[in-house]
Amino acid sequence: MFNYSNNHNTFRLFLSVTIIVCSVFLVNTSNAEHSSPSMVSDTYGVGMGDEVRCLALNIYHEARGESISGQKAIAGVIMNRVRSQRYPDSICEVVWQPKQFSWTLAHENYHVVTDPIAWKIALIIGHLTLAGYEYARIGDATHYHATSVDPYWAASGHFIIKIGDHIFYKLDA
Repeated sequence: MFNYSNNHNTFRLFLSVTIIVCSVFLVNTSNAEHSSPSMVSDTYGVGMGDEVRCLALNIYHEARGESISGQKAIAGVIMNRVRSQRYPDSICEVVWQPKQFSWTLAHENYHVVTDPIAWKIALIIGHLTLAGYEYARIGDATHYHATSVDPYWAASGHFIIKIGDHIFYKLDA
């Protein structure tokens, strides 16, 4: 794993350049290609590894409206769970573990990816996370929730940090 303090600027630079390149590519494609609202959802996982796809889907559905820091923090929680003995050993098993993430409980019609730029950002963060660039500010957090809800388990967790509209916790074993 990379040291956050030494690689933070490298990560930010790489992410910024990648987002700009993706944005230019998306802007230069014809409107006809993007006329269908399901355009992204029809192809969102084709040709990539399941672990990247599962991580990106969770980032996208849980935090696409958040800052890059907030999205990286969501990815970090998934990786902390994968490393924990309390959770499954793969990213996909963690993401799809029953009753863990609200978007997975919704009808599959709500699993669609409709925002191509947010999806590209989630993919980039997913790839970089799997390459070892992890977000150190969340420490060992294994849980988070939106500030708009008050889950039963939050009282028993150790507060770590609030980033955007999410609060991060570590729950004891």
